[in-house]
Amino acid sequence: MFSQANRPWLAAALLIIGLGFAVRFINLGGDSFWLDEIFTVRVVTMTPPGLVPRELDHPPLLHILARYAYWLFGENQFAFRLPSALAGVLAIPLLIAAGKQWGMPQAGLWAGLLLALSPFHLRYSQEARQYALLMLCSLAAFFWLYRALYRPTWERWLAFSLATGLNLYSHYGALIFLAAQAVIIAIWSVRQLRGGRWRCVGYPVAAAFLVSLLYLPWLDRLQQDVARNVGAGSEASSFAMASAAEWAKAAFYAFGTTGGIIPYLMALAFFGGLGWLLYTRQLTRLGYLLAAFFLPFGFIILFEVNRAAWPRYIIYLLPLYLLPVGMTLAWGQQWAENQRGKTDGLFAVFLTLLILGGHWPMVRAEHRLVLEDWQGAAAQLAAMAQEGDVVITLSLNFPLGDNIVFDALPYHLQRSGRAYTVLHSNLLELETLRGLRPQQMQVWAVLTNWNQQTQLADPSFILTPYPLNIFVVHQESPRGRTLAQLSALYEQLIPLADAPVPRCLLERDLAAFYLADNQLIAAAAALHQSQAQCPVYPIHAGVEVRPVLAEQIFQAAYQIVLAAGQPDQADWLMARWAEGWLTAEDLRAAMTAVDLLQLYEQGDGVVDDAAAPEPITIIPFNLPGQTSQPTLFMHPPAQMQYNLTLPVYPVWLQGQTAMYPDSWHWGGDGATFVITVQPPSGPAVELYRQHISNAPVDQKWHSYTISLAAYAGQTITLTLHTEAGPAADSTGDWAGWGLPRLVWGE
Repeated sequence: MFSQANRPWLAAALLIIGLGFAVRFINLGGDSFWLDEIFTVRVVTMTPPGLVPRELDHPPLLHILARYAYWLFGENQFAFRLPSALAGVLAIPLLIAAGKQWGMPQAGLWAGLLLALSPFHLRYSQEARQYALLMLCSLAAFFWLYRALYRPTWERWLAFSLATGLNLYSHYGALIFLAAQAVIIAIWSVRQLRGGRWRCVGYPVAAAFLVSLLYLPWLDRLQQDVARNVGAGSEASSFAMASAAEWAKAAFYAFGTTGGIIPYLMALAFFGGLGWLLYTRQLTRLGYLLAAFFLPFGFIILFEVNRAAWPRYIIYLLPLYLLPVGMTLAWGQQWAENQRGKTDGLFAVFLTLLILGGHWPMVRAEHRLVLEDWQGAAAQLAAMAQEGDVVITLSLNFPLGDNIVFDALPYHLQRSGRAYTVLHSNLLELETLRGLRPQQMQVWAVLTNWNQQTQLADPSFILTPYPLNIFVVHQESPRGRTLAQLSALYEQLIPLADAPVPRCLLERDLAAFYLADNQLIAAAAALHQSQAQCPVYPIHAGVEVRPVLAEQIFQAAYQIVLAAGQPDQADWLMARWAEGWLTAEDLRAAMTAVDLLQLYEQGDGVVDDAAAPEPITIIPFNLPGQTSQPTLFMHPPAQMQYNLTLPVYPVWLQGQTAMYPDSWHWGGDGATFVITVQPPSGPAVELYRQHISNAPVDQKWHSYTISLAAYAGQTITLTLHTEAGPAADSTGDWAGWGLPRLVWGE
C-alpha cells in the first residue's frame, strides 16, 4: 500500500500514464498502412496457423502479438498497431518506476511526462512495426539489470534474462543494446572478483546461459540476417553506412522532439542530469547510464551496421536520454521550492503547463501526419479508373532502383475490390507487354518522388499528390493504344527521375515498351540512352536485362527485314550486330523501305509551297540537348505529296516533328502537322494531326509511328501538310519533318 506521502506521486504517475494512453490511442487506426506496416500485415495474414510468422530481417515477437490482435479484431489498422500502442503505453510507467528505483521519484515523473508527450515515441507507438516493442523490452532489460547489479538475487537476474530474451525477439537492434550491457556486466563481474565475491559471478553466467537457451530456436535465422545487415559487403540497405556524427545528430533531433530550440534545451538538461549525478557523487549510476547510452553508438560503427542513421533504429536509447533530463527538471523543481520556502507544487504545475504547451502542437501534428497515403491513391483509382486499366508503379528517387510503390500499392488495390493490370516498373515482362499491344485501356501511374516539386511538361497529364511524396498520374484524354500511352507517360517521367540508376531503369523500361510495340528503332535509342546513363548496374538494381533486350531488338529487326525480302540488308544487320550493340541509326538504315527525304532530293515528290513565305527545303534542325538530324523544312501553308506503290510486306510511317529553335521566341503560335493518305479509291484519310507550339513544353522532337499495313500493295498518295496554328498566325512558323521514312514492320 502507498503511504499518505506517496499518494500525490502516485496520482501524478497515473495522470501521466493516462495522458500517454490517450495520446497513443487517438487516431490509432486512422491512417492507411505505409510500406513497412504492409510487410507486417502480409507476414501475419499469409503465415499458416501453427507456424511462427517470419519476416526478412526481423525477429518474430511483434508478428506473434499482431497475429493475436488480428484474430481478435480482424484485418485493420487498429488491430495491427495495437501491440505497438500497448508497448508505448507500458514504457511510461516503467520509466517512472526506473526514476523511483534510483531514489529520484520526481525525476521519473518528469521523464515519464516527456515520454508520454514525445512525438518521436508517439510515431512508433502508432506503427505496426517493432520499434515501440524494442524500446519497451530494452527499458525493461535496463531496469532489471540495474536492480540485479545493485542487489543481486536469482529473481532479479531471471527477470533481466527474460526481458533480454524478449528484446532479442523484438528487433536486431537489441543485440547492440545487449553488447553495451555485456560491457557493464563484465566490469561489474571484475569488481566482484577483485572483492572476493566469486559466487556473484554465477549470476551473469547463468543469465547468459538462459538467454542463449531462449534464443536458440532463432540462431539459424540470426546468422543469415546479421550477414545481411552487418559489414561493408552486406546488402540490406540502399544507403551508405552512417557515421557516428550522423547517428548522434539523428538522436539529438528525434529525442529532442524535432526542431526549434527544444532539442538544444533537452540536450542541456541531459548533460545537466549527468552533471548532477557527478556533483552528488553517484558515480556508479553515472557510469551505468553513460555506458548504456553511449556504447551503442560505438558498437554500431564497430560492427558496421548497414543502416541509414534513422533514429528509430536506436529508439531503445530514448528513455536513457529522458531520465537525466528528468533529473535536471526535478533538481530545478527542488531549487525553486527551496527559494520560495514552499512545497505547494506551483513550480511543478507551471513547468508541466510549459511542457504541455511546447509539446502538444507537435503531438497534434504527429496525429495529423499521414506517412504514406496509399489508401488515398487506391481510392482515386477505385473512383476514376475502369476495371482492367493498367496501373504502372514507379519510384523516381531510390539510388539502387527499389520500387516501393509495387510493394505497397497492390495491398490497398486488392482491398478495394477492383481488378487492374499492375506493372512493376523495374521488373517488366516482355510477354506481358506484348499482350497489351492490341489494347486501348487507360494507363495510370502511381509513383513516389522525393523532389520538392513534381511537374510534368505535358499539361494533358493530370498529377494528383498524396502524402507523403506519392503521386497519381493519368492523361486527361488518353491517346491511342495502351503501349503508346505508357511510352508517352515515361517520356514525361524520365526527366524527373534521379540520375543515374532510377533514370536509366526507366529508360530501359521505355525500350521494353517500344520493343513490345515493334518500334524497334525507338527501342534501340532508349536502350542506348539507358546504357549511357549507367553502363554498369549496381547490385540492387535487379537483373541486368539490357543485353537480352538488345538481342531481342536485333532478332526482331533481322526477321522483319528478311521477311520483307531484303537479304542484303539482313546480312548487313547481322554483320553490325556481330560488332556490338546496334544503334538506332543502324536499325534505321537497315529497316528503311522508303526515305522520303531522299525522294524529295531526287525530285520525286510534288512540292506545293506557293503560298508559303519560304520554299520547302532540307536543313538541319539542332534542338538543344537532342540529336541533330536532316529535316524537311516546311513553312505553312505548304505540303509535300508522294505517289507511292507500297510493298506487299507491311510498312510503318515514322519520323519526328519540331519547330526550329530560332523561331521559339519570334512570337508565333506554332504550326499544325498533318498527314493524309489518298487510297486508289475512296476519300482521303487523315492519319495524323499534331499542333506544336513554341512554348517550352513543345521545344523538342515529337515522334510519330503510323501503320500503313491497311494499304499494303496499293498505290497511294501520301501528303505531309503544315498549317498555321489555331490563331491562324504563321509568324515564324519554321516547321520541320525530321527523317520521315517508311520502315519495314509487322
